[in-house]
Amino acid sequence: MRPNQQTLLSPLLSPLVPDRPPPAWLDRGASAAGRWWLPLLLLLGALLFLPELGARPLRFEEGRRALQAWEILAGGSWWHLQVLGEPYLNKPPLLPWLMVLIGGLRGGVDEVAVRLPAVLSVLLAAVSAGAMARLLVPARGGIAALGGGIAVLACGYVLTKARLGETDTLVTAFCGLAFLVWAWARLGDRLDWRAWAGVCLCLAAAAFTKGPIPLMFPAIPFLAVPLLQRRWGEALAALATVLAALLPLALWAYLNLASADAAQWAAQMRVTGGAQKVPDWSEWLYLKRIPLGIAYTLPWFLLALPVLRDAWRRGLRDAWPELALALYALPFGAFVLLWGEARPRYAMPALWAIAALAGAWIGSRWGRSRLPALFLLGGLLTALVFQALVIGLVEGKTEHQRAFRARAEALAAAVGPLPPGPVLLAYTTPWHPDFNSLAYVPRPLTRLYPEAGLCPPQGRYLLATQADRPAVEASGDWILQQTFGEDWMALYRRDEAACPLSG
Repeated sequence: MRPNQQTLLSPLLSPLVPDRPPPAWLDRGASAAGRWWLPLLLLLGALLFLPELGARPLRFEEGRRALQAWEILAGGSWWHLQVLGEPYLNKPPLLPWLMVLIGGLRGGVDEVAVRLPAVLSVLLAAVSAGAMARLLVPARGGIAALGGGIAVLACGYVLTKARLGETDTLVTAFCGLAFLVWAWARLGDRLDWRAWAGVCLCLAAAAFTKGPIPLMFPAIPFLAVPLLQRRWGEALAALATVLAALLPLALWAYLNLASADAAQWAAQMRVTGGAQKVPDWSEWLYLKRIPLGIAYTLPWFLLALPVLRDAWRRGLRDAWPELALALYALPFGAFVLLWGEARPRYAMPALWAIAALAGAWIGSRWGRSRLPALFLLGGLLTALVFQALVIGLVEGKTEHQRAFRARAEALAAAVGPLPPGPVLLAYTTPWHPDFNSLAYVPRPLTRLYPEAGLCPPQGRYLLATQADRPAVEASGDWILQQTFGEDWMALYRRDEAACPLSG
C-alpha cells in the first residue's frame, strides 16, 4: 500500500506498515517503559513463569534432582550426592543445593522448591541479556534492554524449559552473566583483577551446575577476541580465569573420585556413551539438530543476523562486542547440536547472546520503522498467550497428571509417618525406577540389591514395584501392608518371625 493510497482498512493496517516510524503514542510508551526496563522485565518474567508453579507433578529428571535434595535434608552429604542410596555423579551439586535451600524454607522439597531455581535463573538471564543489549545501543538503551530481555523470555527454549527443575536455564544465566561482566569491564577500560574475579565466580557457578563443557560458550570469545587484537596479557588472564573457575568442580570430582571408575565417570559426564546412543553418519551429515536449535531461538535469531552483518563491516576494532557475541553463540552452539550425546537444549546458552543481539537490533532501529515494535509486541503477546494456555489447560489439569499426583501422594502419606529407620526399595529387576513418584516420599529410600537377598539385616519396611512384588511375596519374609494400584507399587512390613532383624 502506497503512503498516499487510502482505503477503508487504512486505519487498521497502518500500524502494520513496516516502513513507517511508530506512532507517537507507541514511541512515548516505549520510551517510558525503557526507563523502567529492569522492574518491567522482572514483573513480566514473574507473570509468565510463577503462576501455578507447583501445579504439575514432577516430570523428566525433576524427581532425580528432588531425591538428591531429600538425601541432603535428611542429613546426607552436601558433597557426595546420592539417589536412593547410590552415588550420583551425572551433574555437580549446585542445583540440588539450591533446591535444598528453598525446600528448607518451605518445609520440604516440593514442586516449587524443585522449579523455582530455574525460574529465578530465567529472570537473571533476561535481565543480563537486556543489560548487554543496553551496552551495545546506549542511545536507545532502555528499549534495547527491553528487547533483549523479552527475547529471552519469549523464545522456545525458555517457554518450554523455564518451569522445569533442570540445569539448562541455570547454566545459560551464569554463562551470560560472565560475558556481561567481561564486556562491561572491557568497554569501560575496567578489566582488572576485580572484573576477572567476577567473571571467574560466574563461570565457576556454571561449571558447578553442569560440568565444564558449557564454559566453552563464553570461553571462546574471552580467548579469541584478545588474541585477534594481539592483547596477549588479556588472553593469558582469560585463560587463567577459565582454569581457576574449574577448581571447585575439580575439588568436587576429587572428593567423589572413589565413587566410580573412569568409564563410569566418562559416561556420567557424557564425554562418551554407549554405542547405541551414538547417531549414525546420516544424522550428522544432514544436520538434523541445527534447524531445530535455530527454531527454538526464532524470531530473535533473524534479528541478530543484520547486527552481525553490520559488525563484520565495521571490523573487530569498532564492533568487537557484537562479534564476541557471535563467537559466543555460533561455533560452540553448532558443535553442541552435532555432538553425538547432545540434545537441542544443550545449545540453550547460545540463546543469551542471540537475545542480546536481537535487543541491539530493536534499540538501534527503533523510530526508523515499525518492525522493531512489531517484533517486540508480537513476541510479548506470543509468550503471554502460550503461557496462559499451558497454565490454564495443561499444568495439573490433565487426567494423567491428576492420577499420577493421587498415586504419589498416597505413597507419601503411607511411608512418611513410618518409624525411623531405612525404608528399602526392592528393585531386583532391571534398574528403571520411577524417580518422579519416589521423590514424593519425604524420607530417603535405600535400594535393595539382588545379591543381598530379600531378607536384609536392616529395614522394617519395603517398597516393591509391580515386577518385584511376586518375588517379595513368594519369599515369605514380608507382609503386605498397602497397595498403591495393582499395576504399581506395594508397601510391605517385615515378618520378623520369618526374617528377624540383626542386632
